[in-house]
Amino acid sequence: MSGIEIPEDITPQRFYEDLVPRAFREGRDQTKEMIPTLAEIRASLRAEVQGEGGGVWTLTLSEGGLQVRPEALPDPLVALVQTRADWQVSVTKGLGGVLTRLSGSMSTPPATTPGTPRPFLTPQKFDRLKLLRGVMNFDVAGYEGDRTIRLKIILNGALEGKDPTSFLTMTAADYRDVAEGRLLPQQAFLQGKLRITGDPAFALQLLTTVLLG
Repeated sequence: MSGIEIPEDITPQRFYEDLVPRAFREGRDQTKEMIPTLAEIRASLRAEVQGEGGGVWTLTLSEGGLQVRPEALPDPLVALVQTRADWQVSVTKGLGGVLTRLSGSMSTPPATTPGTPRPFLTPQKFDRLKLLRGVMNFDVAGYEGDRTIRLKIILNGALEGKDPTSFLTMTAADYRDVAEGRLLPQQAFLQGKLRITGDPAFALQLLTTVLLG
């Protein structure tokens, strides 16, 4: 399945309360073999969209199902924070592809080629995320000219409200190469395409886990 079309004027409320649950259900129903694996995952993700028309949502995976609640439940494994303007571009223009292609990623077979993205929803990936603790500001620079899109990622409630553990910056073109498996995060770092300040080990572990599993 190729995923669900995202309208350019979609609101955060409609995205999290309608589109994400629908994509999850369709992907799960089409890939029955994923159900035993999904049943092993118990984790929550908090999405915070700041500004007019934004809000806070908690997405909880448990017993093979997904529940979305329009509130900030405690102890999320991952919290994602963006301004409304950056969120809109990320979701409708493809920079936030992990969630927007959720239904397609559930049916993706495990990667056999280095650098190929693996399925997003695996127990192993969530187990590795549980070992990470920190905050990263992820900037995608040079998008549609000179625009920079920022996503703050908080692992296991670490340092909320304080300075990030790491700052990570890539160009939009290099980000797409990494996200689509043409370039490994470690290679991008060594080639100077992935710029990290702060704790590089935390940033590389997080990026590698999310993109490659």
